[in-house]
Amino acid sequence: MTDPNNDSGEVPVPFRTLFVDDRTGYIYGVTEGDSQYPLYVFTPLREACVGHYEIPVGPNWPEYAVDFVLTYVPVTAAIPAPYPSGITLGINRRPKDTQRPWDQATYHGWPLYYVADHQTKAEKGNHPAMFEPVTLDIEVIEPSDGVITLPGPNIGP
Repeated sequence: MTDPNNDSGEVPVPFRTLFVDDRTGYIYGVTEGDSQYPLYVFTPLREACVGHYEIPVGPNWPEYAVDFVLTYVPVTAAIPAPYPSGITLGINRRPKDTQRPWDQATYHGWPLYYVADHQTKAEKGNHPAMFEPVTLDIEVIEPSDGVITLPGPNIGP
């Protein structure tokens, strides 16, 4: 069955569970075949929440940046519980994204992403700028004045 809101036909990797590396605190999505995908957050979201700026969805980024941004894929919110101790997932709806319109998992308010080429290792400094591996102890992200729940209708590429 196809999704009429999905122009690309792209389908997210279905994670069966999450895994936390006890040594680093990094969070991974785990597939049915036990492949572990490091999960990432979009770090400029901190400033966007404070300044109440909307961040465009990936396909709407400037042409010079869109290929980079689209290497980070929104993690589907359809990850079955139970989760590792200390993890509660939320949902980011993506109505403006016609390429990746599925509901996205969030952790502590942060939308979660994985790299399409999941062989990338989740190590600080071993990935491009703007995204960093998500850790179990990442701070909760929220707006500064409580007026909005997150910046604009979209909260990440």
